[in-house]
Amino acid sequence: MAVTVTTTISGPYIPNGATTVFAFDFKAGSADEIEVYRDTGADWELVPGADFTATVDPEQEGGDVEFSVAPAIGSGNLYIVSEPFFTREGQYTGEGPFTPKGLNNQFDKAAVRDLALARDVGRSIRAPLGEAGFEMPRAALRANKYLAFDAAGGAYLAEGGPAPLPMWQTVGVAAESLDDNDFVNLFDSGADIGVRKASAADRSKMAHGFVLSAKAPGQPVSVIRFGVNPVSVADTYGEVWLSATNPGKHVGVAPSGDNEFIQPLGTAVPGEGIFFTYQGRVG
Repeated sequence: MAVTVTTTISGPYIPNGATTVFAFDFKAGSADEIEVYRDTGADWELVPGADFTATVDPEQEGGDVEFSVAPAIGSGNLYIVSEPFFTREGQYTGEGPFTPKGLNNQFDKAAVRDLALARDVGRSIRAPLGEAGFEMPRAALRANKYLAFDAAGGAYLAEGGPAPLPMWQTVGVAAESLDDNDFVNLFDSGADIGVRKASAADRSKMAHGFVLSAKAPGQPVSVIRFGVNPVSVADTYGEVWLSATNPGKHVGVAPSGDNEFIQPLGTAVPGEGIFFTYQGRVG
């Protein structure tokens, strides 16, 4: 028969704690070519095949998935997915039968595979028509690096700092011009999280994190709240503090002027930067 349903996923089905049978409408070559996924909200989980039985009609589109135990309320929405085999079982011989039924079955399987491939390719990162794609380097060459793009739009691997420390990030909007590696303050600007230079001369502007690149006012900006700020530092190890005279910068001696506060920024490591961990005012 013809393959008329071009979707390869049925759902979502919301478990109610009682329903055990869920129908799908796409073509499947066999029951073994059906998988069920559960959307938990945090991730997609593959439901073990032992938990359900799939029933299909090779001559028709659609079928059913029956669970041995009804999925519980709140366990996550269910999706039934076509996962066709990429083997070819049919074989024609010079003296054997050559029937429309056998031929149609092979064409149907090919169509089902094409639809599944189109689904997965459509979810991939692709270069636009007329542009060359990006060949990913081996794992050892791309470890601890980031995918970036040059001025011409070409992809390349960028160094991401000296150590793969976790980076907690907050996305806000620049309230003023920010320089590379500025230490910044987060504040409520009304509609957005505002991002401005931190300054030890203003108690409302303590440093909550830092930025990696310069931003103009109004631009979105990612604020890193824990990790290595690759700013240039002196040739000696030591603790550094938020500057009261140069907003967004660090100093090697804690501020001590009137109305100035003291905020440690972390430890400076020559050749690497400042290992920033958020600390409140200490003076």
